[in-house]
Amino acid sequence: MSAFIFKLLDKSYQISIKSDYSDRMLLLSKELNKKARQLQKNQGILEERQVLIYLSFMLIDELDLYVQGDKSPEEKRGEIRELRQRTLEMTEQIEDIKAGLKVDNFNLLDSSTEGSNQ
Repeated sequence: MSAFIFKLLDKSYQISIKSDYSDRMLLLSKELNKKARQLQKNQGILEERQVLIYLSFMLIDELDLYVQGDKSPEEKRGEIRELRQRTLEMTEQIEDIKAGLKVDNFNLLDSSTEGSNQ
């Protein structure tokens, strides 16, 4: 897992040299969405969910840097609100996945004990 985080951080750093913060934020957002889709398909593992949470906080940091540019306070607040909303949605998806995993694991335990009782 740490290798994935370092790879992502390195990718983010390389991009920052070549482009502005909005492009970096867009790339990190795409990476976050890609990982969320993988989790929805596979139902993931704990480390992957932790990476998603970590990435969502990285997006907030990126936006903080991005909005320090030449923008009106209203534009900055709007961008921050949008990112916070996306982060909240991702966090809710993560919680849904966690709940689904708990239910699935419980159902697996129930079916395995039924088979042994027969």
